Amino acid sequence: MRRIRVTFAAMDKKAWVFVFPEGQECVYTPDGRLEFRADDEVHELESGDCLYFDSDIPHAFRSLGIGAAQALVVVSNAKLE
Repeated sequence: MRRIRVTFAAMDKKAWVFVFPEGQECVYTPDGRLEFRADDEVHELESGDCLYFDSDIPHAFRSLGIGAAQALVVVSNAKLE
């Protein structure tokens, strides 16, 4: 497992960058608001929220605030069974 502190910028929906690394991700939002998109799913994460998912689905995040939002992302390369 790897942990990464990530800063997500506020951006227009046209600027989405979708990623799909193999494995699993857990995203904790200690500060700010994030929007998560994957396929036809949309989730808004508030401060203190956590999201766990199979990361090989194309997905992207962006800050919903005026400025950037921080997140702690924990990535595992093991596949969900």
